[in-house]
Amino acid sequence: MVQGVVPVRGRDDVYRLVRDKIAWNMDGSVDARPRFGGSWIRYWEIKTGKNAHRRCSYVSCTAWAEDGGHVWIAGGNGAYIAPICKRCNWCENETRVQGSGSQLRRGTEVVLVDYTQSMRRADRRIALYESEGVRKSEMFSMVENQAKYLHDASGHMSADQLISVVETGSITGVNMTKELIEALKSFKCEHCEKAFHQEYERECRSCGVDISNRPPNFNWCSDCWRGGRGGRGGRGRRWKASN
Repeated sequence: MVQGVVPVRGRDDVYRLVRDKIAWNMDGSVDARPRFGGSWIRYWEIKTGKNAHRRCSYVSCTAWAEDGGHVWIAGGNGAYIAPICKRCNWCENETRVQGSGSQLRRGTEVVLVDYTQSMRRADRRIALYESEGVRKSEMFSMVENQAKYLHDASGHMSADQLISVVETGSITGVNMTKELIEALKSFKCEHCEKAFHQEYERECRSCGVDISNRPPNFNWCSDCWRGGRGGRGGRGRRWKASN
């Protein structure tokens, strides 16, 4: 559950923001289609049971909402539809990209939708600058969220893998700053940690390294075995206890 976002009773996949939340437009949503056909703003109306003729959901925007825009809410792990104006939904609007400090206003109702492969694989537009009114603490939080977003969107790549694919141009649109690199390297993914520990079942009795890939009756790693700490020398010579 995203902090500051609560489910709306009686409405499947509908959530309400109980406070202003940092959010930005999703990349790679151009080929996404509503389950019932029609437009995304109509889909939002069907799911929420409300009229979308209202103010744009982005804080500080006073235009009328005309589109159902795909947005990512900071701290979340999926795509949502929010009623926003055409200008805020414009793909080249740099004030609505990740890192820009854009926020959805309190009271906005959003609809959870499928996070498609196109969204996962799309180039990321990230603005790593301090926008007017965004405090440094919020900027630090945004960089951490960028690290989480990149990790999730890349299919749970490691920090070194992500840095490599950005530097080689396999992922474009990412400004790999020192702050983002540090955030990637310090980010801990619960899913990856769980998978790692599930695979890490046995360790060497002497040095503690992973020996899960060795036969079940082996209790030492190859280095410790060859070094004699496993009770037998590298050439089969038995080691005698000291008198």
